[in-house]
Amino acid sequence: MVIFPIILYIIIMYKKISLAVLITFFLFSCSQKNQDILTDEERAWLVEHDGKIRLVPSLTYPPVDFLDSDGIQKGITTDIIRLIEKKLNFRVKRVYFKTWNRMVNALKTQEADLIGSIQNTPERQEFLNFTSPYITLPNVIIVKKEIQE
Repeated sequence: MVIFPIILYIIIMYKKISLAVLITFFLFSCSQKNQDILTDEERAWLVEHDGKIRLVPSLTYPPVDFLDSDGIQKGITTDIIRLIEKKLNFRVKRVYFKTWNRMVNALKTQEADLIGSIQNTPERQEFLNFTSPYITLPNVIIVKKEIQE
């Protein structure tokens, strides 16, 4: 279920600009084609950090974030990040890690700055800032009907 207004579920270590606020503003101002939705200070910060904010993609979480059979990054999060980059004329740097634990550790040690697909937990709140979710997906365990335990 998509929550409106869509607010990207990005954990961001930089506190200068809240991406959730930026996304909300740009989604509601898409009709104003040539008008910058950012303040001069926000635009200057983005220009200074263009290509320097390190995003850790979660590449094994379809349909949210994954690599397709051709090795191309796809998914809901990827689409939203690309839309943000296009609308804000800003690029994030993608950094890749082979395991989930390594990804989370990279966020802890500030080798990475944000991730687009992660659940909010008390432990993670100790080192990450969370926005409101852009999508809510239930977690379930699925077993065969014949299994009784």
